[in-house]
Amino acid sequence: MDEKRDTLFESGASDPFRFDERVSRVFADMIARSVPGYGLFLEVLAVLARRHIAAGDHVYDLGCSLGASSLAILGATRDRDYRLTAVDNAPTMIERVRETLADLNAPQHVEVIEADIRDIGFESPRLAVLGFTLQFLEPATRLELLRRLAGAMPDDGMLVLAEKVHFDSAATQAMQTELHLEFKRLHDYTELEIAGKRQALENVLVTDTVAEHEARLREAGFARVTLVMQAFNFVTLVAERT
Repeated sequence: MDEKRDTLFESGASDPFRFDERVSRVFADMIARSVPGYGLFLEVLAVLARRHIAAGDHVYDLGCSLGASSLAILGATRDRDYRLTAVDNAPTMIERVRETLADLNAPQHVEVIEADIRDIGFESPRLAVLGFTLQFLEPATRLELLRRLAGAMPDDGMLVLAEKVHFDSAATQAMQTELHLEFKRLHDYTELEIAGKRQALENVLVTDTVAEHEARLREAGFARVTLVMQAFNFVTLVAERT
């Protein structure tokens, strides 16, 4: 893949954020430099996959982008024969993830689907991943997706949900926002780039609080929700059916 350094916002103002060809070519660099703890999230996901996935299971990577979550899962479970379905609605992302996953020579059956995750059916997912995906869906559609996903899972099914969040406390929100900005500065984003990306993501990436996520997951049919990781204003939750 022809991955490049993210300079999309070096001129500041930008159109609303879209997962197009320009973004797909720099996405690996963008997410590494924009999401605190992203590498650790992939390690946590690998641990959860290694502990939870067994032969014959069906695993879903929903909103797979370039396939980093799929690769983390597959790498941690090389000895097991199961199905993995990776789904994304961005054609340029799907093209690149197909290239990445095509020649793994792994025992797993891997299927890559170009579709909106709200439109597909789920076939008994024992593990599903929503890695920084739900935040890009219209808030009114989030519960129904989670409800369908939970309803299709076996009793021991698990969802791994990673999201950017906001906080009810104004002081906490201010501190977490500044820490996130400092993280971006540390990774050589300029103030103009930071402002440009913020403008591009306004009304495109819509966050919830951790409490809102937990309540929605329980309403959807998950019995237990556990916060397993937090890096500033980014969290990973594990939701279990029973």
